[in-house]
Amino acid sequence: MIKKSGFAVPYLVAALLVSFFLAISVLSAQAAPAPAGDRLTLSGAIKNPQGKGVKEVEVEVLVNGQPVKPVGDGDGVASAGKQGTFVADLQLPAGTLPAARVEVKAFKPCWRPLAPTPVSVVEAGVDQAGNRLFQAAQNFTISRQITPAFWIAGLILLLVYLIIAFEWMHRTLAAFLGAAIILFITYTLGT
Repeated sequence: MIKKSGFAVPYLVAALLVSFFLAISVLSAQAAPAPAGDRLTLSGAIKNPQGKGVKEVEVEVLVNGQPVKPVGDGDGVASAGKQGTFVADLQLPAGTLPAARVEVKAFKPCWRPLAPTPVSVVEAGVDQAGNRLFQAAQNFTISRQITPAFWIAGLILLLVYLIIAFEWMHRTLAAFLGAAIILFITYTLGT
């Protein structure tokens, strides 16, 4: 025989509360439509002076000198893919474009940063939500710069060649010593 206990009511109330909060969270997750504004799709490629794409470049878009975060991107920058291409979708207040000054900045370690470079914006119509659509496309060129890391690596390479040439140490051990020094510097002083 099964006994009924008084614990069934609290479990039922807890289950109802959990269901209520889940329903509220699902309903609040469905965002209300944003007010109509200007929507800019900016695309392009970051290339080296030889015309090949540079991957993993951080691209920042400035509108009237202020950085603008791409829609759905938490860190505020777009990244160039494997071929150096990038796409940034920006939502701006209504009436901002086309009179605004739109610029692109790019950064990658060991490369010269791209100074804010203006891009030309073209109107592309209106979407179903009432947003005015704009597009801009431009390719940019960045070049490498010689940093202290280059000189440190070159000096260590020269040191290893001298150790091997004067036979102060076996060449395998000299190569391991050079690799260990590079790893030590990289992980203690940074890239």
